[in-house]
Amino acid sequence: MKAVILAGGAGTRLWPLTRDRPAALLTVVNRPVIEHLLEMLVRHGVESATLALHHYPYPLEACLGDGTRLGLRLDYVLERTPLGTAGSARRIAASWTEPFVLAAGTALVPADLAKASAFHRAHDAALTLLVKPTTAADGVLDLTDDNRVLLPSLPRMGSFGLAGLAVVSPSALRHLPRLDRPADLVADLVPRLLEARLPVYGQVTSGPGVVIRTLAELLQANQRALAGELPGLVVPGVEIEPGIRVCRGASIHPRARLSAPVLVGTNAVVGRGALLASAVIGDEAIVDEASTIRQSVVTARTHVGGGLRLEDAVVTPGGVGLAQPTTWIDVRDPCLLVDTRTPALVAPRNLLLGNLLAALVLVAAAPMWGLILLALILETHGRPFHRREVVGARGWPVRLCSFAVRGPCGRMLSRWGCKRLPYLWSILRGDLQWVGTTPRSSAEVDALRARGEPDLAPPGLVTLGHFTPSRPQRDGRLALDRLYTEMRTRALDLRLLAAAVRSRAGVAVRVKTGSRAVVL
Repeated sequence: MKAVILAGGAGTRLWPLTRDRPAALLTVVNRPVIEHLLEMLVRHGVESATLALHHYPYPLEACLGDGTRLGLRLDYVLERTPLGTAGSARRIAASWTEPFVLAAGTALVPADLAKASAFHRAHDAALTLLVKPTTAADGVLDLTDDNRVLLPSLPRMGSFGLAGLAVVSPSALRHLPRLDRPADLVADLVPRLLEARLPVYGQVTSGPGVVIRTLAELLQANQRALAGELPGLVVPGVEIEPGIRVCRGASIHPRARLSAPVLVGTNAVVGRGALLASAVIGDEAIVDEASTIRQSVVTARTHVGGGLRLEDAVVTPGGVGLAQPTTWIDVRDPCLLVDTRTPALVAPRNLLLGNLLAALVLVAAAPMWGLILLALILETHGRPFHRREVVGARGWPVRLCSFAVRGPCGRMLSRWGCKRLPYLWSILRGDLQWVGTTPRSSAEVDALRARGEPDLAPPGLVTLGHFTPSRPQRDGRLALDRLYTEMRTRALDLRLLAAAVRSRAGVAVRVKTGSRAVVL
């Protein structure tokens, strides 16, 4: 038996979880949902499957490969524009000769597909839909006493909803008009089949299956999988106590409390005093001490800060998704949530001394501030500062201000090296250090990490790039910042500060960095 799997949806109701991946790669008990689906298809006799891809297609192929690992053959078809549930099946299977399984890429339905296929063949059906009873106003069809499908008189007022699986005869797809137009299974194909008086049946599934389309359904799927309510679904790890599973390399503090069902992923860390109840902790995730995770999913490589209380939530390095009501909260504080792959920033050294020095310089320059600001306000028409957002010394975005250069006063300050005098306020606040690397925006930092670049030292007012004979370009600044990060010492910082003072006095400087030297 063959299958067509619809794995190209953008999953808009799951955003931002699907911002950089297809919905089919979201995890249920720390495994991609599509792996659970494919294993279920193999158990019911499916030997090959074709995946229809559109939104972020390449991660799926990289994850699943040719399907050998899962016990079937996989092929992939890329859609430049989405073709819908029936349109994708028509493009792939219109030339096939045998009935096939059509499955949503996020469906976890413990249905007997072999029985459904036998029913389909016995009744010579054009289409057999697996449906589930629904009491909400989202039913899309009704059934007669002999299980034939009827469309409700009012939209979305039927007694049954789709369960994400169907058995389709290829001949039924020829009733759709054009190959390049989107077509929906219920809205387009079913009415045409009924109009042609072809048999369309529905089989009711009574199991606790779920099709993942929202955050609430993602949480529900994880809870049901943990509780063992999805027959045949493989949950990783070893059961150390009833309902508590731990994967290889996980570390759990003796004083952490775990209330079943709980899954702790590969190489995950659970700190002292943490409470986990009905929770899935992702691979390489960290839950700090005294945090509480209830009925929630912590995704892979998420570091949850100490003392947090999270309930009915999907937790990622970038934020928290609440199921009821569906709400997404962005979190940019690395003390609360952060990616475990983010290197810990080196704590700023001599913070008190640096703040005191910045305060003294600001006080000493206080008599000039009024005159400078007045002159700049006049020549810039009320906008004396140039602002930009960078990643500060603590690792989160901060705003740096420098004097705007739009007239003679600004050019004079720039020539004297005083354009960045407002940076002293950032040093006083701890957003910058006296000596460090070039301040970079969040996008630049993300691009460097995506390239596999090691994390640089925190940004500073004085950098090696300020002393080169000509202003270095981006790659040159990066090379100098790498050199500073590698050779960084307290003595080098003092040497660079002294060099900065002497350079303002017009004296040539040679700064040694270990076995290397930079001529300033």
